[in-house]
Amino acid sequence: MTRKTQYTAKITTNEPKKFIKQFKDFFKTWTIKEEHLPVGDILLGSGLCIERKTTNDFDGSILDGRLERQLYHMSHNFDLSVVAVVGYIAP
Repeated sequence: MTRKTQYTAKITTNEPKKFIKQFKDFFKTWTIKEEHLPVGDILLGSGLCIERKTTNDFDGSILDGRLERQLYHMSHNFDLSVVAVVGYIAP
């Protein structure tokens, strides 16, 4: 008899509703919880923290020092931390 592994993820309520829906659709066999996350935007399992940034927000967070603080908190609370930059840069 094989045991099915149950995967879990959390996604912050600050993400756009369209993205949350796409995320849930993609990980449809996972247990997904929407909640306010104090660190990161997406938590996969218990050890991977993802900070999702649009290209515009990425620039701004570097300039105002927010990214450095976010990376600090991510690295001190999770085994693995990733910044995912999404979008495109207009020519």
